[in-house]
Amino acid sequence: MTRRRKIAAGGAALAVAGLVAWWLLRPTALERALADLDATDPGWRFADVWAARAADPPPAPHAVAAALAALPMPAQFTAWQNAAEADPERSVWKRSAGEPWPPDPERRAAWRASAAAVAAGRLAADRPPGMTVAARPVDVFPTLLQHVQDARTVGDMLALDAVESAGRDVPGAVASIRATLSIGRGVAAEPFFPCALVRRWLARRAADATLRGLAAGEWPADALARVQAELAAEADPTLVTAALRDERAVLDQQLAAVAGWKAEVGSTLAVSGPTPRRLGLVGRTRYRLTVATDHLAALNEFNHLIAATRRPAHEWQAAVADVPPPPDDERHSVSHAAGTQARKMLVEQAVYHLAELRAAVLAVGCERFRLRDGRWPSSLAELPADLTPADTTDPFTGQPLVLRRLADGLAVYGLGRDVVDDGGRLGPALRTTEAKPGQDVGFRLWDVVARGRPAAQP
Repeated sequence: MTRRRKIAAGGAALAVAGLVAWWLLRPTALERALADLDATDPGWRFADVWAARAADPPPAPHAVAAALAALPMPAQFTAWQNAAEADPERSVWKRSAGEPWPPDPERRAAWRASAAAVAAGRLAADRPPGMTVAARPVDVFPTLLQHVQDARTVGDMLALDAVESAGRDVPGAVASIRATLSIGRGVAAEPFFPCALVRRWLARRAADATLRGLAAGEWPADALARVQAELAAEADPTLVTAALRDERAVLDQQLAAVAGWKAEVGSTLAVSGPTPRRLGLVGRTRYRLTVATDHLAALNEFNHLIAATRRPAHEWQAAVADVPPPPDDERHSVSHAAGTQARKMLVEQAVYHLAELRAAVLAVGCERFRLRDGRWPSSLAELPADLTPADTTDPFTGQPLVLRRLADGLAVYGLGRDVVDDGGRLGPALRTTEAKPGQDVGFRLWDVVARGRPAAQP
């Protein structure tokens, strides 16, 4: 080989080596996405979120610990609750929002058997939020959250007590409602998806118990103001954004742990359906080698969802619909499964739940107005700012919530997804699915002469 050819070959080899080095060392799309988030949303990573919440632990016991002190639940309450959940048609919580409950000896016996547990659970009312999981997990998905389910059960018991006590012991009913809300806030101190859902569930239970409690009789103005302020804090749409931000941090942590061989593929992919055995060794290995693609898709999906929920609530649905979902393929992508679940449970259902909570806060404001002025407000404009601490916009339409005078009270509601005013015809409360066409979303209040009457059996 001539010297010229040797020089040319050496130059070509150097060029190839340079291209290979550039290819190997260049920032990947995932690395660029992570760098962008670090710059635009400091503190978004799971380690930062965890450190911020664990930095200043509250004095013991925090709200969840106080709630768990009410365990074990009385057998009668557990049996009644299990039977009611197994038969939705029997559940009193499914009755129209704000209606009184019909007589039920089994429910009354379950409530009476829970007196000691209720007294213990009420102590959570004035306890601060705090974390129960002791150390930040690296492999996040298998983290045991039994305390979350247990705390929710205590909250359910307290909500039942609030309704049953309302006609006999208003201070006790208010304490149970406030404890239910405090437990929800305490659970959500941990940045896990189920925690955000339980907080929302307990807030809705507390709102429903408040309006059903008012069907039993009148409450003092100061008690109403205190409950209303705490319900208004739960009607904050930024809680949805925060929950999505937490879930994005969890997914980033989990998928990075898979890439670094610090988390099991099987437990990670359990969110998308297949068990480790079904997926097989080849499938698990292939996923670990290509996890960066899924990681990037998950970040992109949650970035879009977070951006959507920073808009007014009535624009969420359209904003989310404009975002194509992550692809689902034979690799059972975590991004597709987690993104689809977040769309449904943290965004789409959140619009309905936000309408419920805003209507509840406004309804309590209307009751406070009635106590002060001796009549129902004729319009939303009559209510002063101190009686409406939460946004009164219908999250389905962007227009004000509706106040409608009824023959025996007042209905406060949003229009639902069909955006048709059905005259205050309310569907079952605390539903897990959307309101049906022909039903509005909200609560009703009763004239004083119509209160304290048990509803007819369904």
